[in-house]
Amino acid sequence: MQERAAAAHGTIVAGPVDGGLFRVHAELPTDERAVNRLNPHAAPPPVALRGM
Repeated sequence: MQERAAAAHGTIVAGPVDGGLFRVHAELPTDERAVNRLNPHAAPPPVALRGM
């Protein structure tokens, strides 16, 4: 998971917490460039219609 987060220029922290649980906190950019870095074969987003 850390490698995928780093590839998107994000961060991830994971570890045990009280009660035998496990917590994961991830911060990932949501801009188009980050998505394209993770999935370079994805289709481009549709072009917005102009003048409507």
